Amino acid sequence: MNQNQCNELQVESYSEDLQQLEINIDSAPILVNELNENALNAICSERYDKGSALLLKCQQILEYLHINNCENCAIFELITIHNLALCYQKYLITVFT
Repeated sequence: MNQNQCNELQVESYSEDLQQLEINIDSAPILVNELNENALNAICSERYDKGSALLLKCQQILEYLHINNCENCAIFELITIHNLALCYQKYLITVFT
């Protein structure tokens, strides 16, 4: 099994987990913030696969919140996108240097 297949399986399992979760809209921003913090720690430790998986989970939660008309989620969307870009940038730097 190659890396892409492993990543696809992780994303699928996160999707299934998300469907099973009953997300409380009031506490979801706290969860997203904690996931972003853990992702940043993973990125700083050069565990880019873990960081990107956590950030993808953040995106899924934010999509769920967006569908359910959650207000004030835009800042969390920006933070998550920024961290995802940082993760890919740092990963590419390590690959090509």
